[in-house]
Amino acid sequence: MTADAAAIVARLDRHGIGAEVHGDPHFACDDVYHDHRQVRPGGLFCCVVGSRDDGHDHAAEAVEAGAVALLGARRVDLGVPQIVVDDVRAAMGPVAALVHGDPSAELCCVGITGTNGKTTTAALLGSVLRAAGHEPEVIGTLTGARTTPEATDLQRDLARARGAGRTHVVMEVSSHALALRRVDGMHYAVSVFTNLSRDHLDFHGTMEAYFRAKARLFEPDLSARAVVDVDDAHGRLLRDAAAIRVEGFSTADAEPVDGLAPIECTWAGERVRLALAGRFNIANAVAAASAARALGVDDDVVRAGLEAAEAVPGRFEMIASTRPATVIVDFAHTPDGLDKAVSA
Repeated sequence: MTADAAAIVARLDRHGIGAEVHGDPHFACDDVYHDHRQVRPGGLFCCVVGSRDDGHDHAAEAVEAGAVALLGARRVDLGVPQIVVDDVRAAMGPVAALVHGDPSAELCCVGITGTNGKTTTAALLGSVLRAAGHEPEVIGTLTGARTTPEATDLQRDLARARGAGRTHVVMEVSSHALALRRVDGMHYAVSVFTNLSRDHLDFHGTMEAYFRAKARLFEPDLSARAVVDVDDAHGRLLRDAAAIRVEGFSTADAEPVDGLAPIECTWAGERVRLALAGRFNIANAVAAASAARALGVDDDVVRAGLEAAEAVPGRFEMIASTRPATVIVDFAHTPDGLDKAVSA
């Protein structure tokens, strides 16, 4: 699809973002870029001001590569149309969604956030959706350079998934992505909260700010409904305060079996045996099951999908060894994650 200045300004207005157009408004852009090195002819270049670099300084290179217009926080001395906004990051997601035809509105998207468990929960939910006859796109730590792609890349990826015939997308949504507005312009059918513990304070500063970033996913402009872990105090806060429909889930009745053997637990009154080990993975399995149920997947299909799921690379991954030792690879990098992995 293409968009001109009038369509872009109208979309930004819907998101409460004021914009000024300078130059000829009758351009047509067919893609949106935040990296001048990726710009192709016909694209709109977003001049993002980062911590180490300023996109306005690369606007000339973007125009030379074929950008037909610029989106920035200030005008630059170049002879192309320019749309000026106060916050380029806030504008970038909605504009990219517009240009790509709002792919998340046509796809059934699930967003998963939390300190720990996002990758495993996404993998498990992907397996359940495949058991239900879908071929979901899974986006996260194992699929790209960032846990959650930048807004321009994300909307382009979603458009490609839609074009390839995908109907469902399961994606990890990091606190960085929420704070930096990478998922603005998204439409999540269901969002999932796994847990919250100490992490990323170098970026957020305080636990309160970290939680506020996570809570952004559960606002009505992003998500239609949610499932949250009410064993976690922050999950209970979300359940009680969110302005969308929120359902709580718990592992209190899961009846886990301890040890390093594959997990067996009870869900929805039936036994489930997973290929995963580690007691903490029960919460991830219940999170995936709850999200699937919220999407309308039958319980029997949910159980079949959980049991068909393979171990997730780097997530309490058991490694075969001829030596008299148990070898496990785990990506635990937070105090809570490391404690749970070692305890398991």
